[in-house]
Amino acid sequence: MAYQVWAFTQAGAKAAVLENAYDIKRTEKINTAPTLSFSIPVGDPKSDFVSTAYEIKIWNIVKGRFEGLFVLDDCTENWGSSGSVLECNYSGAMAQLTKEDNISYDTGATPLTPTAIVTALLAKQEFSPAITVGTIHPTTTFVVAVDNTNILKALLECVSYLGGYIEVDENRALNWYTEPTGSPTREIRYQKNMKAVTRKRDYTELVNKLYAYGCGETEAQLTLLDAGEAHEYIEDATSQTAYGVKIRRITDKRIIHPTTLLLWAQKVLTEYKNPVFSYTVDVVNLAVHPDYDFDLEDLEIGQIVRVVNSDLNDLNVNVKVCSVTTDLSDARNVSVELANVTKTLADSVAASADTSSVVNNIAVQIGAGQVTVMGTFTVDGWRTTGTTTIDGGNITANTLSCSAIKTSTLNAVTISLGTTGSNGVIKSSNFSAGSAGFQISGDGSAEFNNVTVRGTIAAATISSGNTVNVIGSLKSNNYVHNASGWKLFGDGICEFWVIDAGDSITCSDGGITGYELISHTVLLLDSNVDTLAAPKGSIFHTSSHLYFKDPSGGTHSLCTW
Repeated sequence: MAYQVWAFTQAGAKAAVLENAYDIKRTEKINTAPTLSFSIPVGDPKSDFVSTAYEIKIWNIVKGRFEGLFVLDDCTENWGSSGSVLECNYSGAMAQLTKEDNISYDTGATPLTPTAIVTALLAKQEFSPAITVGTIHPTTTFVVAVDNTNILKALLECVSYLGGYIEVDENRALNWYTEPTGSPTREIRYQKNMKAVTRKRDYTELVNKLYAYGCGETEAQLTLLDAGEAHEYIEDATSQTAYGVKIRRITDKRIIHPTTLLLWAQKVLTEYKNPVFSYTVDVVNLAVHPDYDFDLEDLEIGQIVRVVNSDLNDLNVNVKVCSVTTDLSDARNVSVELANVTKTLADSVAASADTSSVVNNIAVQIGAGQVTVMGTFTVDGWRTTGTTTIDGGNITANTLSCSAIKTSTLNAVTISLGTTGSNGVIKSSNFSAGSAGFQISGDGSAEFNNVTVRGTIAAATISSGNTVNVIGSLKSNNYVHNASGWKLFGDGICEFWVIDAGDSITCSDGGITGYELISHTVLLLDSNVDTLAAPKGSIFHTSSHLYFKDPSGGTHSLCTW
């Protein structure tokens, strides 16, 4: 027999060769944990190694290599006339990742490499021994966010965006391979290694004008326009010429970034712009046939093979291997499922309805009490630059637009009123014009009850319909005592450099009626002035009188105190 079943400890040490195992069958499907089944007599001493304490590897004698790593799912003991038989079912080590539940991961708004994302996801494993990072072929950066899911499902979300397939090899390393291109690696030909073939052509999945949508609703929904495309769709002119225009709309609300949406749409259009052809082929592995030198030992998931059958309408196509089932007890017989795409379009987008395991970031209405955020909540925007952070009672944002803000404290660098800066107001809740509260209008006008200004007031006009009370003094900006300007003191004393009375003033003694005080009249306030020494046209005071000396030299009393 070309294959052997080996048992290993979880630490990787060889434990036994189950040479009496029989009916060994292995099935491998793309992006799915492979399965292995075999039977072994119950009385065989090595049946004790059929246990979760041991793992199974398949040894390929011809190739001299191990193929796959399998863990026990279940075993059934059957009693019959030929004795007791233990029927064993195993799954590939990749199935371990489905048991790693309650996984949350978010790349944020900045796209990361596939290697970085796979490394971060595998770092969340709790089971031991853990799956390690192996060969990661894709390099295109993208964003992804998952919540409350398992690691395998999170990894398959990534594969759905960039394509390719993943596997966990016999060394417990996870590999992500890109879909092969170029020449086929194998040929399956009628009357050589093909026993039977069935071909199905499916036009129901055909699409050559594809609209793609991501997270959000209505105008806020992510579209291909956000990714820089000219329309909300992408299309393939060659397919439209051959098959007519076939329109399809797909939505995956898990996608929150435009680049990821475009990559997904391009991948879907590439796969479904042509009809889906699927094949089920029974083949003979001629590597173990004495008359042929043809080897299907290396036939692996995702490989491209050529199917040739001149009796079936000159069938000659390149297709991908979707599933391989090998009877390892008689390895000449291999059943292969082939297709030009690995799953239907419906399968590709069906998971978008599963919103419980994915962070959607959808613009929907949320009722009071439906969301509780513990700690800091950050929203990174791609439509406009900037980040909004909600941390406890604080909101930090470049711009906050809303019809009303109710808060005990508002800290902001700039508050812009209205859309034009002139049609909004800031006011107190008790504002009533002319009686209570305050208001600042966008046009620059304001109303307050009391104002304290510690610096300078600059105004074209200061107007008051009532009495202006001055505490201290009121003076001109050029005031210099006994030299220039003017000053009004709070105790009633005043000093002017020039008084222009316009017409005339009448003194208390009646002596200066008709005189005009217009030319450099000096007011001396700080000492008793000799009436004879006072200049003509001046106003001066003594200890108890305020005098005016007219232009002719006459002295007149203005008032006494």
